Amino acid sequence: MLNVVFLFLIFIAVLGVMGKLRLIRPGGSRRRTKLPRPRKCRACGRFLLGSAGCDCGGTR
Repeated sequence: MLNVVFLFLIFIAVLGVMGKLRLIRPGGSRRRTKLPRPRKCRACGRFLLGSAGCDCGGTR
């Protein structure tokens, strides 16, 4: 029983080392795309959510 626990701990340690080294890359080597900059109201500077305009009445 002690041997099984010892082998399990070694297996988990090996998985941890492989995860730190990033040898396993799910999905291949895709490049990360940058997020677009958030839109702000030109009048008051608040962030705009969705397609509606700002509450201050100013335009985008």
